[in-house]
Amino acid sequence: MPKNAGDNTTIKLDTLYQNNKLNQSDITVKDNVCDGSVKITKYKNDYIKTINLTSCGYCTSDKRYGKWSKETTKEPSGKNMIVDVIAYYNYYTYEDYNSSWTKYLRSDLINKEISEKYNIPDEAKILKIEKEDKNYYRYRDKRWKFYINQGGNYTNYFTSEPPNGYPNKDDATLKYTSWSEWSLNYPEVKSYRTIESSQGYKWYYLKGKEKVYWNGGAYSVNQPSDKYNVKDKEHGSEKMYRYRDKTWRWYNGNKRKYSSYSSVAPKGYTNKDNDLVEYTSWTTWRDVSHVNDSNRSYREQEVDVYSRYRINYRMTSYMKLDKYLTLKEFEKETKLSLSDILQQEKTDVDVIYKFKYRKK
Repeated sequence: MPKNAGDNTTIKLDTLYQNNKLNQSDITVKDNVCDGSVKITKYKNDYIKTINLTSCGYCTSDKRYGKWSKETTKEPSGKNMIVDVIAYYNYYTYEDYNSSWTKYLRSDLINKEISEKYNIPDEAKILKIEKEDKNYYRYRDKRWKFYINQGGNYTNYFTSEPPNGYPNKDDATLKYTSWSEWSLNYPEVKSYRTIESSQGYKWYYLKGKEKVYWNGGAYSVNQPSDKYNVKDKEHGSEKMYRYRDKTWRWYNGNKRKYSSYSSVAPKGYTNKDNDLVEYTSWTTWRDVSHVNDSNRSYREQEVDVYSRYRINYRMTSYMKLDKYLTLKEFEKETKLSLSDILQQEKTDVDVIYKFKYRKK
């Protein structure tokens, strides 16, 4: 079978018969043994077979099919036809290059379009995208308040108002409650309470032409979910409220001596208040981990895989010949066989195909 694009070979039916590829009965019509040949042409990743039967009465190709059409670049389609393909050749040279590496990109910023078009000419042909991964790290520290116990009695919980028997509030133990849910009702005013307000709307999604409302048409300051994605402005808005409270530990007797927030105990502060805890902000992403045995007890780390890209691309020359030629013309013009040209370094052949056909 031909190996190169557009290459062909012609096999006589006699040869197939003699090599036991055909039975004589397969090519016999009313005592007439057919003669002829089959031309096999390599077309892209397939083969086109062009049959020519002779010497077998009404089954010969000339009698059953019309004349050959003119050459066309459009591949014939349909049944009951014989197709012939003619290849025309030209060739070009090329050079392959690598672009510069991109910066390392955070995983949620990686974009194929950015990586593919990074710093290469518009006319370049992308051969492959090289990728290198690298771990990046960020961390935050957990911090507590430590204290010196000076003999006082403290509540083991936090409240906004003094419990019975604990008249003294320790301001150093200030802790906020979580924000309440948004509500249409204005909360009770307290000296230790912070109240916020915002406009709430009804939210819905469309099911055909029907509006399906969240929570039976309740109001919400924020979009309740991805599903309920339309803010209903037709019904207007309602002011909604939420609040949070200040709380403290309360004591009687001697007051404790609290430190400021710290990841490790300051000198002399031997007691940690596990309920008075906060986190530092996350650091920027870095390509080196900063977690070790000395800080592992209070440091939290996140790992992300950053990636960078480099494009391997090809730049081709103009076609070397003024026009595309048949194989015979091509090899005469270049004084080389097709195989020889294909073996030359940084040289490739371009093939276009034209077709002829015969219909019943």
